[in-house]
Amino acid sequence: MSNYDDIIKTLAERRGKISARFDAGLGNSEQAIRQTIQALDHPASRYVDCSEEERNRVRQEWQELAAEQGVSLATPPQRKRMRKVRPLPDAVVEFFGDSNRIPYRPRATDDYKHGTRLCSWHVAYRLRSVQLNPPGMTHWLVFDCDHQNVERWRLADLPEPSFITLNPLNGHHHVVYLLSSPVCTSIHGRYKPIAYLRAVREALRAALDADENYTGLLTKNPLHLAWLVVKPAIMPAYTLEELAAGLDLERTQKPRSKCNDVSDLGHIEKGRRNRALFDAVRQWAYVNANDGDDIASFAHQCNELFPDPLSHNEVETTAKSIARFCSLHFSGPRPHTAEFRARQADRGRLGGRPLTTGTTRPWETEGISRATWYRRQGKDRSV
Repeated sequence: MSNYDDIIKTLAERRGKISARFDAGLGNSEQAIRQTIQALDHPASRYVDCSEEERNRVRQEWQELAAEQGVSLATPPQRKRMRKVRPLPDAVVEFFGDSNRIPYRPRATDDYKHGTRLCSWHVAYRLRSVQLNPPGMTHWLVFDCDHQNVERWRLADLPEPSFITLNPLNGHHHVVYLLSSPVCTSIHGRYKPIAYLRAVREALRAALDADENYTGLLTKNPLHLAWLVVKPAIMPAYTLEELAAGLDLERTQKPRSKCNDVSDLGHIEKGRRNRALFDAVRQWAYVNANDGDDIASFAHQCNELFPDPLSHNEVETTAKSIARFCSLHFSGPRPHTAEFRARQADRGRLGGRPLTTGTTRPWETEGISRATWYRRQGKDRSV
C-alpha cells in the first residue's frame, strides 16, 4: 500500500471514530474536526501528498461531518487572562491621590537590617519605609535631611514641600516634592529631561543641606505612626522649572569623583570617597589581585589615604563587590599582563569574520544554512 493510500485510510478511520463518539455521546471532538480541516490546506502537513481533487473530496466529507454534529468551523476567540487588580487601601489613595504616582508593588521594609521586599500596598503602608517612585519614572523628589532644621526650605526661599516626614526622636526628616510632570528615567527616557532632573535635584539637595549619598529609593512612610507628617491641606505639585526658580544649577554640579590614580585619594573630600575608592581598588584588582583578602587589604590601605577615612564596613563592602566581579570575569589571564596580551594576539592572527555579504556566501556553496556555517567556523577555531 502506498503512502497516499495510507493517508486516505487514516483520515477515513479517524472520521469514523469521531462520528462514533458523537453518536455515543462519549465526548466532544469539535477541536479535532477543526484541526483536521485546517491541516488539509497547510503546506507543511503530510496531506499535501494527496492530489488537490482528493483533498477537496476529503475536506467536503469532514465539513459534512461538522455540519451533522453542529460544529462551527470558525476559530474561537482566545480568552485573555486578565490579572485581577486589587484596589489600593483607602488611606493610600487619600494621601497620595492618583495611583499612577506610586508603584503597584512598592519595595518596603520595617528594618533595613533585614533587607527590603516587594509587597502590595496593603502590606507596605504598615511598614516604616516605602518606595514612592514607580520603576523607570520619577514623580517624587525625596531628600534626606540629617539635621533638625525642618524650616530650612523657608530660609533657602524654596517652594513649600509636598510633605515632610519627621522622626520625633532626633528631628531628622525627609523633604518630598511632587512633580506635576513626571520624568521618565528608564532606557526609553530622553537625555535632556533626565539631565535637567539631576541638576534640579542636586541644587535642591544643596539648598536643603541634605545627605549627598541618599539614593532616594525608600523614604519614611508618611502613613506610618512612627513619623510626624507636615503636609498642606492640598498637596502641591511642581514642575522642574518652578523648583529650579532661584537656584544656581551650574554652581551645584557635582565634581567628577572618578579616581585614576591612588595618589589622588589624598585630595578626595566627603561625598566622593566611595566612588573614588571603588575606582582605585578595581583598577588595581583587575591586574594584580588573586583573591578577596588581597583586595580587602589594598582597599583598607587606600582608605587610609583619605583626609577623613570611610568606616570599616563601607570599605569591606566595596572590596567584596570588586572581589566578586573579579572571580566571575577574571578567572583566566588578567588584562595588561603578558599572558593576556599573548592570548589576544593569537586571537587577532586568526582574523575576524570574513566578508560574507555580497558575492561571498560560502554557506550556499556548501549547501548549508548561514547559521550552521558560522557555528562550524567557531568549532574549528576552538580546536
